[in-house]
Amino acid sequence: MIGSSLEAHADIYLENDYLNSFKNLELDEILIVSSFKLHTFNQNIKGFELEDVKNVSVIINKSEGKKCQRCWK
Repeated sequence: MIGSSLEAHADIYLENDYLNSFKNLELDEILIVSSFKLHTFNQNIKGFELEDVKNVSVIINKSEGKKCQRCWK
């Protein structure tokens, strides 16, 4: 479904303390994904989580749109 990281979109769910720290970062560049969106953490959303990092969840989906030939996003 996803052939490379630049075909991916990351939905990142963070508790408010983390959300404020991450909102000014260009996470698409750091994560090498096409796009991302930050959300307030919700226990009902089940994404990838690490046991030792609480109240953070990530869901990766295929990005919508077409790849730009210049920047590959």
